[in-house]
Amino acid sequence: MDDIYFNITTQVHKVAKAYHKGDKRGMTGLAKALGIKDNTFNNKCDPNMKGHHLNLKEFLQIIKETGELSLLSDFAQQFNCAVYQTKDYTNTSNIELLDAMVLVDVERGETAAAIHEALDGRITAPKVDVIRKEIYQDIQKMMELLLRIDAIKDDS
Repeated sequence: MDDIYFNITTQVHKVAKAYHKGDKRGMTGLAKALGIKDNTFNNKCDPNMKGHHLNLKEFLQIIKETGELSLLSDFAQQFNCAVYQTKDYTNTSNIELLDAMVLVDVERGETAAAIHEALDGRITAPKVDVIRKEIYQDIQKMMELLLRIDAIKDDS
């Protein structure tokens, strides 16, 4: 469990350092936006800090404030799961549906290319990470296609 916490906190730390909204920037700006003392927040976002830990409420506040849904994906991947963002596709046009179908195939092609490149005699962990990312993107595009089709179905 410590590895999972370390990995997630490392990602939170990167997001917090990159934060920029209005005049609020970086870790200090995000701490201020969340109403957390600067030093406390820095300690909670430091993956090497043993005494301070982010709680679930703070983690969710960080996602909401930064808009970084990648943190949800990073969290899910620690448990071999994936996150799919959904939207309202009620007014999907035929062109948008066709575009979604093409994007599924584009993503599948990128996955095939990543697998092909990895099969050079030795499949390393970084290569598996690239393949995993591509497969998650495949699934996201397939879910979008399914949601678009579902949104325009005739319920009669």
